[in-house]
Amino acid sequence: MMKKQFLFALVLFLVCGYISAQKEITGIVSDGSGLPLPGVSVLLKGSKVGTQTDFDGQFAINVPDDNAILVFSYIGMKAKEVVVGKQSTLKIKIGADAVVLEEYEVEEPEKNYATVRVMFATDRNRTGSSKPEEMFGPMRSNDVVTYGTCDVSMPRNHQRGELEKASVWNFEFYDDPEKHVLLLNVNTKSKADFFKKLRARINNSKKKNAFIFVHGYNVSFEDAARRTAQMSYDLGFDGVPLFYSWPSVDAAKNYKTDEGNIEWSEGFLKKFLEDFLKTSGAQNIYLIAHSMGNRGLTHALTSIITENPDAANKIKEIILAAPDIDAAVFKKDIAPVLVKIKKPITLYASSNDLALQASQLFSSYPRAGQAGSSMVLLSGIETIDTSNVPSTDLFGHSYFSGSPDVLSDIFEIIEKGERPNKRSRLRPVVKNGETSWEFLK
Repeated sequence: MMKKQFLFALVLFLVCGYISAQKEITGIVSDGSGLPLPGVSVLLKGSKVGTQTDFDGQFAINVPDDNAILVFSYIGMKAKEVVVGKQSTLKIKIGADAVVLEEYEVEEPEKNYATVRVMFATDRNRTGSSKPEEMFGPMRSNDVVTYGTCDVSMPRNHQRGELEKASVWNFEFYDDPEKHVLLLNVNTKSKADFFKKLRARINNSKKKNAFIFVHGYNVSFEDAARRTAQMSYDLGFDGVPLFYSWPSVDAAKNYKTDEGNIEWSEGFLKKFLEDFLKTSGAQNIYLIAHSMGNRGLTHALTSIITENPDAANKIKEIILAAPDIDAAVFKKDIAPVLVKIKKPITLYASSNDLALQASQLFSSYPRAGQAGSSMVLLSGIETIDTSNVPSTDLFGHSYFSGSPDVLSDIFEIIEKGERPNKRSRLRPVVKNGETSWEFLK
């Protein structure tokens, strides 16, 4: 008995000694221009102990002693090793050293920008032009879906949420990838080669993640590619970013035409999602739609769920940003089907969205992406009111990818799987027994 007590005391002493010897290291990681980097891998060398930086580039990790070495690695940058020493707080900068990550991100050492590779599927028409920004037009294809990859430049001085482009107001008269988010090239692939490359990229990613973005009304193929790359870069997304581009006319006056085109695209989008869910190998799939793109995504997804609920097993999160969908139709026909798969569904809404206010005037009925008295409040739908977030565009419609606050919230969803009650920028609002969430002022 005494021997057992002695052994127990010895083990307890050693464990307590080990715990007390642990040292917490905190810090922030930024790029060469001083901007915080989210999603940077921080690993204790020679172990499996590690963490990642949050949306503000901050991290915390325990190390055994002053001789510990931390390895900082980020997509498109050379890994950096740092000896902890006597420090308890670290400020790390990762420069634009050249590395090549096959089928993901490529950098050239003499260039001050990263090149983010995104994958795509589109049912737009081929124009015959070899220029990346003109390769796909605003018309419907001849019932053909084209697959491929795009390379997009991300300047090192890029500001979160921005889609930097040349502006005469800044005395910029030509495109420069070191200053602007540019579509550099488009490479089309056969369907078989596309999914082969997709599976390889997903298998090479740490968490086997992928997100699919479906853009909204008045968006060109070029801008859909740029926006997808910007979101992936700003979120520090570890996985494969993809977008589905339907034939939006890219002109504000063509709202009615876009309504017809997104309806025409639903069957193609459904088939693409079915193929992706079945063959991509992704373990965590994030579906993100904006504006009118929500019609295509939700209609395709409800059809898939109705026919084969198990097909949606790998979906991790569904994010519906500023959905331009009749609110009553969403409540009656769409939401009841989506919630059946019991996956988290986030709906971002705003009372300052002028584009959706115009849509309501056009259709005579409130939209699902509007806040205020008509805001969607349903069990199984996490509704986030973004009205307190400063507008980032003329119409207050692109906050989902243009606002650092909303991007940070999406980061917490994707990176941490946090629900609204755990996310740092939200507070609850209870009305008639229903809970929604709003951003802190």
